[in-house]
Order: sequence, then C-alpha cells, then structure tokens
Amino acid sequence: NIEALSSLRHAGSYSNVRVYTVQNDDRLEMLGSQNDPRSSYTLNGQDYGATMEILETHYNVILLDCGTAITSPLFSTIAKDVSSLVVVASQNTRGLNGAWSTLQWLHAHGFGRLLPRTVVVFNATDRGKPLVDLDEAETKFRERIAEVVRVPYDPHLAEGMGIDFDGLKPRTRKA
Repeated sequence: NIEALSSLRHAGSYSNVRVYTVQNDDRLEMLGSQNDPRSSYTLNGQDYGATMEILETHYNVILLDCGTAITSPLFSTIAKDVSSLVVVASQNTRGLNGAWSTLQWLHAHGFGRLLPRTVVVFNATDRGKPLVDLDEAETKFRERIAEVVRVPYDPHLAEGMGIDFDGLKPRTRKA
C-alpha cells in the first residue's frame, strides 16, 4: 500500500516497487491506500510526494483516485501536481450539482488551469431514462470544460466490484 511504499528506502529497482502493487490481466498495476482497519494512518502531502517521486521513476502514466474530498489539504497538493482531471457525476440532480460545484471550486481556488484538461463523465447508475435533462446539463458543463462523456447504465459497473473490460456492454466500452 501507499504507506509502505512512501517509506521505501531503495526504490531504484522496479522489482523493489513492484512488491507493493497488484497487477491485473492487462498488466495495469494498482497501489492501494491503507486498508487495515486497525491503522490510524492518513495519507499526507509528504508521503504523497515521496510516493510520486518513486512512481514517476518507473511508470509513464499514473492515475490517481482522489475520491470526493476536494476540500482537503491533500487534494490541493495533488491538484498542483496533476495535468488533467476526470470528474464523475451520477446522472441525477445531486451528482450533476456535485460535479458543477467541483468545477467552481477548482476555479475559485486557483486550479482553473486544469479546467481545459478536465473531462466530466455523466455516469448512469440506474436503469431507465435519467430524471434530468442531460443535453441541458452537457451544454452548461461545456461552458467550463471541453469534454463531457456519457456512460450508459451497465450491470457490470453497477456491481461496484473490479471492472473486467470484456464484461462491459459494447456501448459502455465505447463510452
């Protein structure tokens, strides 16, 4: 996990780093957060920086899942470091309002440089037609960002487990 990797003293060798990651069938590697319920560890900016220094030595592309805590000091540290963002919104009023608030927060807190490189994903979490006008929402979002992607409902995604790309419906894969 990230706690252990951040304190690694000899990270020059890929094999030393690989001990802390898991790999799927597509050879994508994942470094998890601390998941021991007995641990009181919380990722901080110093450990994030140390981890990124290690990862950038061995990987060309690094994706981060920051969850929803954009107001935390750690998110500000991360936002200063990244080159683009993906903001996922459920296709309902609460989800779209949350995504819009995220874009406003980024602009208001000095991260406007990320907006041209931010993608908003409208993710269908329920079967059937959304209760919001997605065309209207997309028009509003495009006032701030260039790219909006709509992901249709997919039973495989709805499971909330690991994603097997081949298990997705063709429309979902295309999105």
